[in-house]
Amino acid sequence: MLYGLALGYGLYRLLRSINHYQTEVLLTIAGVMGGYLLAQKLHISGPLAMVVAGLFVGDHAREHAMSRQTEDYIDKFWELLDSMLNALLFVLMGLEVLVIDVGSTPWSLYVLVILLVVLLMGE
Repeated sequence: MLYGLALGYGLYRLLRSINHYQTEVLLTIAGVMGGYLLAQKLHISGPLAMVVAGLFVGDHAREHAMSRQTEDYIDKFWELLDSMLNALLFVLMGLEVLVIDVGSTPWSLYVLVILLVVLLMGE
């Protein structure tokens, strides 16, 4: 978490020194990719560090270092990336379902599982 906080602070300082939205979007990408790679090399949790850095940049840098235009472009970029990766995830999950052999399991078990999921989601 300390690594993520240091990375977030470093990104904040860089974002504060620049007023060019394309460069600022690229800095957020570089921060995530480079920060995650360095976390792996240091044998610390990359996902946890990126969450902490993202929270720091999303809160502190947004308030003190970004223009409205930069905020808009960064939000749109990361939202688009999130949508594309979610779509890819569901495609990969669908491909995995095609590999599962469902011929030997009774259909009543599938119906029971679906009903349980629907009932539990309603609570």
